[in-house]
Amino acid sequence: MVRHAVERATPKDIETLQSITRELTEAAAERNRDRYFLAKRSLHDAEVRAAYNHVLSLTMANLHAQSRRFWFTYEPTESFPEAAACHSAIVGHIASRNAEAAVAAVADLFGLLERLTKRVLDRRPIS
Repeated sequence: MVRHAVERATPKDIETLQSITRELTEAAAERNRDRYFLAKRSLHDAEVRAAYNHVLSLTMANLHAQSRRFWFTYEPTESFPEAAACHSAIVGHIASRNAEAAVAAVADLFGLLERLTKRVLDRRPIS
């Protein structure tokens, strides 16, 4: 998705992504769960729109809907600044049209999400 966004995002798309990223970063610093998740949803939607790929948009809508439920329930507010920094890096690389760096930044975000998911699963009792 980020490769397409790097290639296809318009200057207006990039301006929107950067504005939402600032909102996400502010919400993360405040540890404001509702504001943070609203900004994160807006960011995901804007990134997908900036990719200009209808099939990808449909796929990502389903994936984001499922992941939002999990993360709203389980993402600890103390992780918000680190996650916002990952999202900010992705947007920065989209803005600079650097596909390889954007993909690497997504890998960094996924690494964080994997660590957070493992913490959630480790806390759950075995049935």
